Order: sequence, then structure tokens, then C-alpha cells
Amino acid sequence: MLKLVFAGTPDVAVPSLKAFAADPRFDVVGVITRPDAPTARPQAHAQPGQGDGSELGLPVIDLKPRSPEFMEALNNLHADIAAVIAYGNILPKNVLDAVPMGWYNLHFSNLPKWRGAAPAQRAIWAATRPPAPTCSRSARVWTMARSSLP
Repeated sequence: MLKLVFAGTPDVAVPSLKAFAADPRFDVVGVITRPDAPTARPQAHAQPGQGDGSELGLPVIDLKPRSPEFMEALNNLHADIAAVIAYGNILPKNVLDAVPMGWYNLHFSNLPKWRGAAPAQRAIWAATRPPAPTCSRSARVWTMARSSLP
């Protein structure tokens, strides 16, 4: 069983987190989300990935990835592999190197053509057929290998 850390912040990442948690091939050891977003009111708004990680009884890391506290928390998880879905931060090399089998990113559009804040919507607006997700292994130069799924 692979020890997996999951990095995902918005609602769209939650079904994948739950699927990994239910899959007997993986032991989800933690969830990484962006820090809570400030709102118009003084209190912060919890990110969906953070709330669902807590509901599953998983440790949640919601620190900036360049901080020493983030690295300490990540190292304490002893993850073998990482899944990234709509996390929203670029990870520095020391973070990428901390997970032995690597970080795998699922992007909801055909990279590199469609990226940014609304890649799936842009692919649909451009009548791209079929709009295809891309799975890539994250590295210092970002994409080492890429495959579009049918």
C-alpha cells in the first residue's frame, strides 16, 4: 500500500481525495491545501479540501510551501507519492524532492494549450473536441512526462 499525500484546495479536488481515501491501494496520510482565504468578514473561510481532509480524520497542512514549517509537516507524513489536483501553488524543488515516488498532477485541460484560472471552460468555449485532462509528473522544469487521457 502506497502512502499518499493529497494536495488540492477547491471543491473540484474533493471527489478525488475521497476516491483515494476509499482505494485500498493507498493510505492517504495527509492533505495539503492553500491557507484559508480571507473574506469580507474578519473570519477566514476554510478551503473545501481542508474541511474534507479533516472530516476524513487526516492531518491537514495549510501552510505556505516555502516555509520551514511546511517542510517539517510534509516530512512527518512519510509519504511515498503525492497527487495534486487544483492545489494552486507551484512547489519548490525541496518539496518535490521530499516525496520519493514524485508528485503527479491532474490538470483539467489539455496542457500546455489550456491553462490558467479556467482551463476547462476555455477548452469548451474554443470547441476543443474532446476536452482532455492531462496527467503529468511534477518536476523542477514542471512537466517531465505528459499523457492526455481519452
